[in-house]
Amino acid sequence: MDFIKIIRLVAALVPVIQALVQMVENMVGSGNGEQKKEQVMNFLAGIWGFLATDAGIKETKGVNFIDIKPLLGFVIDNVVSLANVTGIFSK
Repeated sequence: MDFIKIIRLVAALVPVIQALVQMVENMVGSGNGEQKKEQVMNFLAGIWGFLATDAGIKETKGVNFIDIKPLLGFVIDNVVSLANVTGIFSK
C-alpha cells in the first residue's frame, strides 16, 4: 500500500476510531487501557466490511483488516492520547 493511500485511509478512519474509542470509554469507564484498545479493535474488525460498502468509506475497500491492524493500533493509541491530553478522558 502506498503512502498516500495510507494517509487517506487513516484520515477516513479517524472519526470512526474516535467514535469507537469514546463509546468503549463510556461503556467501560476507567480500567485497563489495553483491554479497551482490544475492544475497539474487535468493533473495527466486526464492521470492517460494512465500512467499505454501506458506510461508504471507499478507502477501506480492498484493504485487509489484518494487514493494517498494527496501523490501526497506532491510530487508536494516538486518539486516546489526544483525548487524555485535552481532558476529554479524565482520570
